[in-house]
Amino acid sequence: MPRQQREAAPVVPVSRGRAGVRLTSLLVIILVSSTAGAWYFGGQATEATTTAKQVVSVASANVQKVTLQANGQAVTFERNSDGKLAPTSPIATPTAFPTPAGPITAPVLPPVQIDTGARVESYLTQLHDLNIDRVLVKSPGDGAEYGLDKPVLVTTLAPKSGPPVTITFGSGNPQGNAVYVKRDPPGDIVLVSRYTIDEFLKFAQSVTPANQ
Repeated sequence: MPRQQREAAPVVPVSRGRAGVRLTSLLVIILVSSTAGAWYFGGQATEATTTAKQVVSVASANVQKVTLQANGQAVTFERNSDGKLAPTSPIATPTAFPTPAGPITAPVLPPVQIDTGARVESYLTQLHDLNIDRVLVKSPGDGAEYGLDKPVLVTTLAPKSGPPVTITFGSGNPQGNAVYVKRDPPGDIVLVSRYTIDEFLKFAQSVTPANQ
């Protein structure tokens, strides 16, 4: 008796119709929105993280006035019409280069003196690029245990817009590789590397008013 063969069920074409098109369009919109959202919020998070690590978020070009206080003296620099930082009052000139005694056998050149305004501008750039190693105290008192009651340098920035920012440099940590710094705002004490700004700290302490 011959074996009976089953007939294959007919293939019924599926019509996508308007509902199918709408579903596909909706999935595409969701995918694009998710990608854009991830990119946007990811970028925002990166920017926020970078700003949180900075000692100062004010860029050098956005500083209108800066006051340096060291050794009980204060010197203020302000941007002039040319956009350059210049002292608002006379500052002491560098010590004169001594005249050598005896016969001169070779040309003697004085050391190159870099404009103080340019040095301050460089310092502001370094300060903006300086990152926090660690936040130590979020609501400090006078900070005496960190040497902030007798700071080596106090820098007050007056931005072109927004409130002023004061950065106070205290003593170094026991390891000697970092400095305690108080920021106001936000009013906390942080630890930062000293090597980035060590030379400028020495320079700032040497800048004095002309009448001193």
